[in-house]
Amino acid sequence: GRLKKEIKNNQISNSWCVAKGDPSGKYNFNVFIEEKFIKSFPFTVGEDAPTFSSQGETNKNSEKNTENEFQKYSEYSILAGKLYSQFMEILKNTSEIDKLSESFLGEKITSEYAINQKNILSAKTGLKMDSFNKNIIEFAPPSFSTGIFIGMTKQFNAYLRTLPKLAKKSVELSYKMFEAAITQNLDLYSEFDVRSRDTIV
Repeated sequence: GRLKKEIKNNQISNSWCVAKGDPSGKYNFNVFIEEKFIKSFPFTVGEDAPTFSSQGETNKNSEKNTENEFQKYSEYSILAGKLYSQFMEILKNTSEIDKLSESFLGEKITSEYAINQKNILSAKTGLKMDSFNKNIIEFAPPSFSTGIFIGMTKQFNAYLRTLPKLAKKSVELSYKMFEAAITQNLDLYSEFDVRSRDTIV
């Protein structure tokens, strides 16, 4: 049979339910506007019918999932931020070594002082590199089901994986720059200086 409904504010609506004793089987609600077929709503009655949560339960589950995703992302951001901070600490040490090279070439410090300070910084940098690489390996980012979190974490995880190699290259170039400065090989120093800047960029 057909049920006619009045269109109000460009909208049409209706609701229905399945009562106990209704015949099992597959059914369709077909919607027509001015005898023109618009949409079909299929449903099944009986043992094979799918079960659905109420709209209230669906909303609650959705809200809970979103809340969990935010909590996981907050925890992820803290851990990822600590890793990035470790990386920046390594770059800070290489920058201090570069300053020693510049100061020696500018005749502001002696070679003995420069070498002594460089050795101290190198030892600290080595420890920080070991800790950083270990933490990167052990870092296990959580999995997300929300598109925006999946996209953001995927990109940043890929970036984090590049940092150990970048840190190692930066440290090696700073060491080579320092040796070139101490031996006063200015051509080699300039070459390493350019490559070091390219690495940071």
